Amino acid sequence: MKLPSRPVFYSALAVVFLAISGGMLCENAMHIPASFRKVDPEAWVRGLGVKGEHVEIRSGDGYRLRGTLFRPREPNGAAVIGLHGVADWRRGVTGQASLLLRHNYTVLAPDSRGHGLSEGEPVTYGVKERDDVRRWTEWLVERTGSPRLYGFGQSMGAAILAEATAVQPRFRAIVADSCFYDFLSIGVDRLGANRLLAAPFLYPALMYARVRYGVNLTEVSPVAALGRSRTPALLIHGSRDNNIRPWHSQRLHEAHPEFTQLWQPEADHVNAVALHGAEYERQVVEWLSLH
Repeated sequence: MKLPSRPVFYSALAVVFLAISGGMLCENAMHIPASFRKVDPEAWVRGLGVKGEHVEIRSGDGYRLRGTLFRPREPNGAAVIGLHGVADWRRGVTGQASLLLRHNYTVLAPDSRGHGLSEGEPVTYGVKERDDVRRWTEWLVERTGSPRLYGFGQSMGAAILAEATAVQPRFRAIVADSCFYDFLSIGVDRLGANRLLAAPFLYPALMYARVRYGVNLTEVSPVAALGRSRTPALLIHGSRDNNIRPWHSQRLHEAHPEFTQLWQPEADHVNAVALHGAEYERQVVEWLSLH
């Protein structure tokens, strides 16, 4: 039997290697380790010193989604849904929830699917989560009677929120802290290469997601979603962010300057609220009050 030539053999070996690498990359990105899901919402609420109600809804595909609802003593008639980042849980929006409660906003902080105490895997970065957010906001408006609805998100949560604006027209305005431009762009960044060098690893991973889970991650595009909804968005992005680089929000603003505003304080990833608390609060509250 004639053996394949060395070029053919090595080419086939490279294809197999890239396919396996793509599958591993995809699985790692779409599942949160169990160690990251050991959470204690009761202790978190006690630490906040604010009364919170733990609540639950069902996703469109039947998973239980859980979160905490906070009501101020003197509600101002507006409600905000706050979305955390990847490998985090509702506690990740503590700083923003606290400042909004000080200004009498009702705040709902849910765990994203596959995070915290919410069921539902795999994590899809907005493909399925945008409908979860739509369901949460419908529940929030019905439960509280708030006529004005806003959103806040950080990192992955900011991208999911941007995606949700295209399916939930109730949002008057949103605040997106450390958002990425689209999934392909952040995928390239995560691999630490340019698009040409990342392609042999990134595209097999995307194909794996479509075949294994029926999920097209290239659909995740905050820039496109905001373009469809034209929801006013305050884009906050630390100038020293090495996790999601500042150019993501810069390009989002350049794509939609007519209804977005960009603030880039000196901070690293999602840390502007801790480093620039008073100015962060002013930026957020003024933006929401304008809409």
